[in-house]
Amino acid sequence: ERMYIDAKIAGIDTRMLEAFLNENTVPVVAGFQGYFQDDAKRPQIAILERGGSDTTAVHLGCAIEADWAILFKDVEGIAAVDPKLIPHAEILTTASIEEVEETVQNGSEVISRKALEMLRTTECKLLIRPTFSDGAGTWITPLPQHQRVVSTITPHLDMALVEIEMEGKLSDTPFLDALSKKDISINLAEAKRFTIAESDTDKVEEVMRSRGEELGIQSYQIRKELVAIAIVGEGMRKRPGVLRDIQET
Repeated sequence: ERMYIDAKIAGIDTRMLEAFLNENTVPVVAGFQGYFQDDAKRPQIAILERGGSDTTAVHLGCAIEADWAILFKDVEGIAAVDPKLIPHAEILTTASIEEVEETVQNGSEVISRKALEMLRTTECKLLIRPTFSDGAGTWITPLPQHQRVVSTITPHLDMALVEIEMEGKLSDTPFLDALSKKDISINLAEAKRFTIAESDTDKVEEVMRSRGEELGIQSYQIRKELVAIAIVGEGMRKRPGVLRDIQET
């Protein structure tokens, strides 16, 4: 069941950790573990969600009130663009927590969401650096420490756009619930248009055929082979005309 792979960290008793550290002994912690409550409200041990090692490490650092923590990764740091698409993409020297959160929400897997949530509650800084090179990595800080306008660009390939003709708003009908029951995720929605993964178009068409009339859908159109681009940067808030410049590029 899902509950066994999406546990939470209830708390960390730091007394043993601090005892080892005071003796100049390096403690090795088996992470990725948390708990959930079963139907009888009994605590059960289970593994954390994806990125549980990140979550464990950051929680430990914050629990002992460390000034900073380091995550060693198989990447050079946080890249401006996915290095799989652009091999020599710029590695950011710093990025704010909010910028990294938005980048993760848009598909990056460089750090877990739970780790970032924990950072927000403390003054601990986080460094993401490479395991197998001497690269400087990327510092994640509570507030931006840079002057960039745009920090990261994340393309979403193989997207589809669904345009619907109907009376009223999508949010006023059971249509979105019908898509959810078919495990169809909506990425971006505006008025009577929304984007989905191209692999989900057959599921959407099935909903249209079987329940379209019931849901008040008059007609629909699906455009495939599109790309959605997510652009993240603290500086965009203070600089007018960024969207215009992007569209003209």
